[in-house]
Amino acid sequence: MHVESIFFINFFTAITMVASVRIVRRIKMNKVFKRSIQTTIGEAATACKGSPSANSIVRVHIMGGEATGQAVGLEFLTESLLGYRTSSMTMSRAEATKLVSLLESAVQSKQEILTAK
Repeated sequence: MHVESIFFINFFTAITMVASVRIVRRIKMNKVFKRSIQTTIGEAATACKGSPSANSIVRVHIMGGEATGQAVGLEFLTESLLGYRTSSMTMSRAEATKLVSLLESAVQSKQEILTAK
């Protein structure tokens, strides 16, 4: 076998594996949320304290399949060298609005504390 063909086979295998992991993960998340993910709004990432090789990601999804109104899905993902762990929660629109209010209040309180020093 030529070096070029070995490289191509390895490259093709890597691309196939990445695509397969993404497809399986999407199917798993739909099962975890017990409804389909309509769209992903975005994500926020932070580094984990005490472990420089791990990071945490919070993804925000709009969930489909609810006649009374759209639900919001939160996916919590922690990745490290040895693997990853996910957990999720689904919130109604009212619960999501309350969470936004609490987060804004926490950010504003933090800013007031910093400016007082």
